[in-house]
Amino acid sequence: MTIDVLIIGMGAVGTVYGYVLSQNSDVQVTAIARSAYDAIKDGIHFKSDKFGEHRNWKPYRIVKDAEEANDRPYKYILCAMKCLPDLLPTASILAPFLESKHADTSNSVDLEDGPTVVLLQNGVGIEVPLAHAYPHVPIISSVVWVGANLLPGGVVTHGSLEQLIMGLFTGEGGDPSGAGEHVESKSQASITPLSR
Repeated sequence: MTIDVLIIGMGAVGTVYGYVLSQNSDVQVTAIARSAYDAIKDGIHFKSDKFGEHRNWKPYRIVKDAEEANDRPYKYILCAMKCLPDLLPTASILAPFLESKHADTSNSVDLEDGPTVVLLQNGVGIEVPLAHAYPHVPIISSVVWVGANLLPGGVVTHGSLEQLIMGLFTGEGGDPSGAGEHVESKSQASITPLSR
């Protein structure tokens, strides 16, 4: 069974994890590469100490915008863009996918139903606004340690450092709705580790 995965943000982090996911023949990765689209539409020169060198590598599909990507349901939506909640909230970026005819999220209560959002973003407490906007959508939060750079001309360099720790976001201070009342409680976010 094919698993469709969407990556929003095909910079250095999106490329590393897009490459890793694409090594599974059951996974089809679609990547939205807005500003980098012209540089990488024909492939990325991925130079990695850990994963090797791959000229003109690209995921199953590279698209320029959400409208083009929103033609199918996605089991996982990876957010690999910078988290800028005051300028462009993650929930608004994800809205076309979480509210589309392709997203049957009305009864989603676990990883078996509807899309799951995976946050590969900077910031602490970034899960909360998304959980408020879409309380029925599972959110996997992560800590990413990766030494990678997106260079001009569609080149991504990556050293040997790559560690990803993930867990299911279960809400602020144990509140499964993620509806914590105070900003100060952000450090109390509950993350349930997932096994590797």
